[in-house]
Amino acid sequence: MKRSMSTALLAAAVAAGALVVSLPAGAAPTISAAQQAQVAAAAAADNFVRGNSQRFLTSQQDEVQQVKVDSSDNGLQYISYERKHRGLPVVGGDFVVVTNASANVVNSSVAQETVLDVAVSPRITVEAARATAKRHLPHVDSQRSSRLVVLAWGTPKLAWEIVMEGRTASAPSVLHVFVDALTGSVIDEYDEVKAGTGRGYYNGDVTIQTSGSGSSYTMTDTTRSGLKCGGQNGSAYTGTDDAWGNATGTDLETACVDAMYAAQKEWDMLSAWLGRNGFNGQGGAFPARVGLAQVNAFWNGSYTNYGHSQDNQRQVVPIDVVAHEYGHAIFQNTPGGAGSGNENGGLNESTGDIFGALTEFYANNANDPGDYLVGEEVNLVGNGPIRNMYNPSALSDPNCYSSSIPNTEVHAAAGPQNHWFYLLAEGSAPGGGKPNSPICTGGPASVTGIGIQNAGKIFMNGLLSKTSTWNHAKARVATLAAAKNLWPNDCTNFNATKNAWLAVSVPAQAGEATCTGTPTNDFSVSASPTSGTIPAGGGSVTSTIGTTTTSGSAQTVNLSASGLPSGVTAAFNPTSVTSGSSSTLTLTSTAAAAAGTYNVTITGAGSVSRTTTFALTIGPGGPGGSCEGSNTNALAIPDNTTVESSITISGCSGNASATSTIPVDINHTWRGDVVIDLVAPDGTAYRLKNSSSNDSADNIKQTFTANLSSEVANGTWKLRIQDVATNDTGTLNNWSLKVGDGSTPVNDFSIATSPTSGSVQAGASATTTVSTTTTSGSAQTVNLTASGLPAGVTASFSPTSVTSGNSSTLTLATTAAAAAGNYNVTITGTGSVTKTANYALTVTGTTPNPGIPDIDIAKVQAHLNEFGTIAANNGGNRRSTSAGYRASLAYVKGKLQAAGYTVTEQTCTSGCTSGSGNNLIAEWPHGNANTVYMFGAHLDGVSAGPGINDNGSGSGALLEAALVLAEKNPTMTNRVRFGWWTDEEQGLNGSEFYVNNLPSTEKAKIKAYYNFDMVGSKNGGYFINNINSAASAPMKAYYDSLNIQPEENTEGQGRSDDYSFQQGGIPTSGYAMGASARKTSAQATKWGGTANAAYDACYHASCDTTSNISATHLNRAADGIAYTIWKQAVSGGTPPPPPGCAGTNTNAVNIPDNTTVESAITIANCSSAPSATATVPVDINHTWRGDVVIDLIAPDGSAYRLKNSSSNDSADNVKQTFTVNLSGETSNGTWKLRVQDIATNDTGVINSWSLNL
Repeated sequence: MKRSMSTALLAAAVAAGALVVSLPAGAAPTISAAQQAQVAAAAAADNFVRGNSQRFLTSQQDEVQQVKVDSSDNGLQYISYERKHRGLPVVGGDFVVVTNASANVVNSSVAQETVLDVAVSPRITVEAARATAKRHLPHVDSQRSSRLVVLAWGTPKLAWEIVMEGRTASAPSVLHVFVDALTGSVIDEYDEVKAGTGRGYYNGDVTIQTSGSGSSYTMTDTTRSGLKCGGQNGSAYTGTDDAWGNATGTDLETACVDAMYAAQKEWDMLSAWLGRNGFNGQGGAFPARVGLAQVNAFWNGSYTNYGHSQDNQRQVVPIDVVAHEYGHAIFQNTPGGAGSGNENGGLNESTGDIFGALTEFYANNANDPGDYLVGEEVNLVGNGPIRNMYNPSALSDPNCYSSSIPNTEVHAAAGPQNHWFYLLAEGSAPGGGKPNSPICTGGPASVTGIGIQNAGKIFMNGLLSKTSTWNHAKARVATLAAAKNLWPNDCTNFNATKNAWLAVSVPAQAGEATCTGTPTNDFSVSASPTSGTIPAGGGSVTSTIGTTTTSGSAQTVNLSASGLPSGVTAAFNPTSVTSGSSSTLTLTSTAAAAAGTYNVTITGAGSVSRTTTFALTIGPGGPGGSCEGSNTNALAIPDNTTVESSITISGCSGNASATSTIPVDINHTWRGDVVIDLVAPDGTAYRLKNSSSNDSADNIKQTFTANLSSEVANGTWKLRIQDVATNDTGTLNNWSLKVGDGSTPVNDFSIATSPTSGSVQAGASATTTVSTTTTSGSAQTVNLTASGLPAGVTASFSPTSVTSGNSSTLTLATTAAAAAGNYNVTITGTGSVTKTANYALTVTGTTPNPGIPDIDIAKVQAHLNEFGTIAANNGGNRRSTSAGYRASLAYVKGKLQAAGYTVTEQTCTSGCTSGSGNNLIAEWPHGNANTVYMFGAHLDGVSAGPGINDNGSGSGALLEAALVLAEKNPTMTNRVRFGWWTDEEQGLNGSEFYVNNLPSTEKAKIKAYYNFDMVGSKNGGYFINNINSAASAPMKAYYDSLNIQPEENTEGQGRSDDYSFQQGGIPTSGYAMGASARKTSAQATKWGGTANAAYDACYHASCDTTSNISATHLNRAADGIAYTIWKQAVSGGTPPPPPGCAGTNTNAVNIPDNTTVESAITIANCSSAPSATATVPVDINHTWRGDVVIDLIAPDGSAYRLKNSSSNDSADNVKQTFTVNLSGETSNGTWKLRVQDIATNDTGVINSWSLNL
């Protein structure tokens, strides 16, 4: 039986955890509009996930499942997923898909960093794992649970997740410990209990929601499911009446009044301001407990718990502290859960602070006005507020993000995001008595706030994209996407969000949303029909004037008409419309209006002005006018006789019509012997009817049509009738003549250009053919001119005038001084009337750098032809496992070796598809080897076809750029390395293997990686990866010199090899021209091509051949590669470090338990002082890095702390580049890396370290 659609949707929704609908027996399934929106979003997300396995890093061994759907403002839905791998739950395998009000996917976020391939057979028993985990919690009360999982935080591993309840030295704990199921070492851990400090606070006389009646009441809020307050036993307080508390700081019932009031205000704020349904997003809350015998407050994963102040005089329940603790509940109950690690923990603490501030401002309680101090009236130990959001450093917390944040204590690590939120809400200099807020070095000059409610919406929607690997970079990406999704037609809040992140030193991230400019409210105007005729002598014509809202909101449009000839008036009904509506234009003429064709301009005026035209023709005559006439005098037609009847036309200018009509009324007994001619004033006869022996009917009552366009209309016209046989006679009763249809054509013409657009570099010329066509009347002389020319551009016609029907060549010559830009040139043809045509001229800048070579596109195409031949000879494709791939690699390798490159093949021994070919690495052996710029493209294709655009185009363009570099052999400042990757189409495997196997010292040498994937798309756009980053600057500069107006490569985010380098911490950029996504109308307008068509219609198809390439796009990409190479690495580009100012020590040093070791580097012959941003790449293996302290010791003995120990930092290894200000030191001398192991049971080794002064 076929399921109904509504039943299917309900089943899908319930399976997804999106909604549950209770139905009485036999009831038809009905769901609300909100639930229908969730169902549609869930279905759209599932379809998107199924079609984008690379984006979500899913493997054939993975199973993904929807967890829930969170609804937000503006129709946004956040669909969260979890996954299993080979049947085991994956911790860190979560992801979120975001849809808009139309159920279209707008963005997504993924916790996992690599495709999983983990064996699931443990070597360590669960009992052994529990014993190991117990050592991480001083007092274990109970073992909650144990399960075998795949842990995907960082390098995926099989692990036992052990959950224990107990206490640390100072607080309760619900600790999750992940024990490596193969080695028994601790991989990671996190605590559900989130601690925050506070003070007793009285909100005054307030109303709170409780339940009960008569003499039985309880502190249970039945309108907010799950919210109640009581003592440490978990039961809600009860009473005989509904009056609670006595307003004293030591009374626990009073504490519950404060806690309930704050929790209820936070709940209401979530609904009214942020569109969230309760603390858990599904209409649920959590209990509160008071009377905790500690100077603190906690969220323990299932309820909040509040203690007392140091002097035991107040309970810790002010609004911001209560809201802070429930903020932890919100963080845990958004996608990704509580997460792990110090940086995640800092963001969790900041989340509590932000919800505390939001609740204070929403509550607007006079006893505790809204502010950005946390626990501002708490005085636990006499030091005032706990945290300061507008200037965290005032309380010794960091204002700015840095590489040290992941190792910072979680409450202090809240500083950067707290600072960001204040800047977003209030700005750097808000005025009105609010404090100014500092901006970190390198940030914008100022930040303008958008208000706390809008800031809260952005923050909340960012949390709904959260994954378990949450960090500041991902928070930036998510909140920028949230701002764009919440206000899709306005960039104000988006730009404020971005500026606030920059102001706290969180830089731009690959793949983050962009906003190209605030769209204004705009509209278009059209006319239907676009032309009409009014006969001479007077009359009217109408046209419907339509308006369409093209961006922004609808607006009032006032309509007017101009260009009207004398004697013609215009009227609109109505005179103004709301864009999207229409009006009727009536053009009325009098007898005084001169004949001719006129272009009437209709203007719509709103926030902008838009125009359209209507071609109005005033005819030289009309019904009852002088261009027609009748003769009603009867005229006998005797046998064998010719007779004539006359009509005189006067006052009719121009020639007669090609469709002149002659109605004739003749009685005749046999019309077969009648011949009829119309005789023009000049005597020319036009035969209307011949005699015919077969035409035996009576009478002629007929309207004849004749082409009289070669005749002058005015004069005496005659109807000549001949009777050519005997025995039949007749009578001409009457006849008429209309030498036109009321619109006798005047001499007219049209004008056009071919081509209609062109691009020219400043200093060169462009040509187009200007053709003319006689559209009515006779041919005429047309004089040609051009207008709208920018400075530095001249126009010449050859010839300067033509007879309509002929053409002229227009040459637009530019000087080197012509400004780059797009210009509309108007070509005017002037004759008896004036006609115009347009030519879109694009002037590009002069050659960006005369010393940079121009890549020969023919040579790039030759490489593509070779790839096509290789595919044809090897089964039709170049898949990574095929002979076609190996032959492609051999071809590229041979070209490079012949050019003098050092070429290496790298075999991918893990992570790649079985049988995959090798990576190919080529390095030009000149320039500073410590400053490397790398350029890469994947060489493999899919099995469906030869893969010429995907990715022969990137591989071929890269190869030719490399060959040109060798041919030119310029003086190199820095080193250039090229990579051609295997197995990209199967999951970016080749490049990932390369990056993962780079030692940290080698990885640190790569200053940027540039990727080129599908750079010849037939209907392509111009996209740059990470367009606003420093790495992309030369790539964008080249496109800017051509006035191309590139955009961020959103379609390709995470889908090509730059992602492998990005995940390795290497800055990335690159070019792409687009795959299966469709070109927008705006893109087609600025770049050309076909709107609403795929950039590459042959993406991953057999038709991806050499015919599937745009030479223009390919040429520009190749030239951009060369430009970037020269800018980054050729003499005059980025200078290398001074000689002798860097060093590396690769001698391994063991790190025993509870021991301090040192490793030395001696710097000599360094002529410059150390930098304020000196870098120290460190590669240490250690089974628990939390007990590792690292210092850099200067030659004079000064110690610079690079890393502190932390009991919360339970991950393995230290593989990190530290940045340190050494500007006060002398460069030359012996520097030491001092590593201390300060706890037992964990050892390690220093593999290598480097020092770059």
